[in-house]
Formats: sequence, C-alpha cells, structure tokens
Amino acid sequence: MQGEDELGVVVRAHIHIESHLMEFIELFFQSPDYLSKLILEYDQKVTLAVACGLKPEFASPLRVLGKIRNRFAHKLDSSLDEQQVRNLYEAFSQANKEVIQKAYRDTEDQVLEPLQKKFEQLDPKSKFILLVVALDGMLLIAIKEIKSRPAT
Repeated sequence: MQGEDELGVVVRAHIHIESHLMEFIELFFQSPDYLSKLILEYDQKVTLAVACGLKPEFASPLRVLGKIRNRFAHKLDSSLDEQQVRNLYEAFSQANKEVIQKAYRDTEDQVLEPLQKKFEQLDPKSKFILLVVALDGMLLIAIKEIKSRPAT
C-alpha cells in the first residue's frame, strides 16, 4: 500500500475491508448468494455484521473508514489529513488502540533497524495504512472465530 497514492490506498483498503465484512456476514446465512439481491450500502453491511455477532466496538472504525472512502469517491482533490486519520484512530476502542500501539512497537523486533518514528509521528498515510491493516486483521480474526465454532 505504501507505493499507492492516497486515493489508491483508501479505495483499496475499503475494498478489502468491505470484502471481509461480507465474508463475515455470509457465514450466518444458509443462502448467502441472495444477500447480493438486497443491494446493501456499506453502512447497512456494518449494521448487519454487528447484528450477526461482530463486536459492536468495530462498528465505529468501520463507519469512519466508510466516510473517508466516500470523501475520496466524491471529491476529486481529496487527501488524507491528520484530522481524518485521528478520527479513525479515535473510533477504535481503548483496548484496540492499545493493540494497535503494541503491534507497531513490536514491529521494531521484526526489522533490522529501529523504527525512526513513534506512531504519533507518522504521516497520515502511514497511520491510515496501519489502522486499516489492524482493522482488517480484526475482521479476519472474527471470521476465523466463527468458522472454528462447532456446527449446531
């Protein structure tokens, strides 16, 4: 994602998140193919996912991501600014903010050289990427948890 411009990063991130959101939702239906006939908007998919069992704490960052994507989709000269990314970060629960911060700090153990900046010092694009990768990972964990439940 780092090689993409901001439009590419936002749109590609949103596509991945929305795809995993639908994968989560589809796990709860006998005939998930029929969901496409509903023509659900993104916000409705978030609501449906929570109704299906996605932790409500994920609804807020998912919705903020949708707003950022909409801004890019409808305004040609959009860019990621510090306030948008701060809004996304603030939408996470305190526990998930701590997970994100720890994951960033733990990255230092995985790289040859120490990280040059603290999370707060990253540029908006880098912070955005880190946040959506974390959100996507959280969705993937939720999907894995549902798939590993014994059939009833």
